[in-house]
Amino acid sequence: MTNLRNAELIVMVTHQVTVTALSGIYPASGEAVVMRLSDQDKGKLKPLGRVDFGL
Repeated sequence: MTNLRNAELIVMVTHQVTVTALSGIYPASGEAVVMRLSDQDKGKLKPLGRVDFGL
């Protein structure tokens, strides 16, 4: 992820364990976590919010 730029939109679909490892957030089934690249920690992701799709 160190080669990505903040202006790029990237959509990643993965499993709960991966989202939790990257964000510290434990998402529910059918929930998405919105993240962006951190300005302070190059290559790290910063959680911005959650979206519940009601599944």
